[in-house]
Amino acid sequence: MCEASAKFVQDAKTPLINSATAFKCRYFQKWGSPAGTPCNIRDMYKDVNGNWVGACVNAQGEVQKYWEDCSLAELQTNIRNVAADMTKGFEYFDDIVVTVLDSITQDMIQAVNQNILEPLQDLLSGFDCTFMRSFWQGLTDSLCYRSMNGFRAIANSYVWVAILSLVIAMLMYIPWRLMRDNYDVAYLERGATQQASV
Repeated sequence: MCEASAKFVQDAKTPLINSATAFKCRYFQKWGSPAGTPCNIRDMYKDVNGNWVGACVNAQGEVQKYWEDCSLAELQTNIRNVAADMTKGFEYFDDIVVTVLDSITQDMIQAVNQNILEPLQDLLSGFDCTFMRSFWQGLTDSLCYRSMNGFRAIANSYVWVAILSLVIAMLMYIPWRLMRDNYDVAYLERGATQQASV
């Protein structure tokens, strides 16, 4: 039974080991090279000037990948080098982040100022009490100056009404006095005539 199991495993494993197209391996495309030219992240390095050589990204930060048939040995190599690829990739990303952090920070600050802080400041500038000054000034002008001027005009009108009333009273007194004197004279004369006839 054990021999049969071992033979079955050997028979199933042998085609996989000997076949060059039994597996699919994923590679990064090397920029500027013919299609199918792999770019190994673990082979990237930093030169004396601080520039990365052999980077698998283009100037826009894009990565191109492709799948290719591979043998079991190539698949094992790729799996064994995953840790080295990730370590080198994180080193590259950390270095790139440091170089672009200032520009990202400046762009973010500018975006926040332009889209949030400046509109908010404009909004808050509108919520001041300057309208109270004009309102209070108008209220003061209406109640203290214009109304006082109106009261003064009314008082002056009363004075002129009193003067005109006095003038009218004096003008009316003259005809009344004449009529009264005429009436008194007529009354006295009539009284004297009645006494003479008695």
